[in-house]
Amino acid sequence: MIELINELENKVNELLGAVDEKKRHIEHLNGEIHEKNEYIHEVEEQNNRLEQELQQIREDAGQRQDSLNQAGERLRSIINRINETPQ
Repeated sequence: MIELINELENKVNELLGAVDEKKRHIEHLNGEIHEKNEYIHEVEEQNNRLEQELQQIREDAGQRQDSLNQAGERLRSIINRINETPQ
């Protein structure tokens, strides 16, 4: 009978050890998840900043293109007036 109790105690201890090991593994995985979530958050913030910068660059490029178009139209107008002037 004592032998049976000893076997049961050993099995319970093994199971408790396995449970502790699983708990440590879960804690480790939760730590990894937390780290990955922080990394994802940082990447998303950086992505948002880059999208804002890209939008600003596009707006600046559009404004510059508008300025170039206006300057081109003025130059064409000047050239046309020069060509229309009798020589």
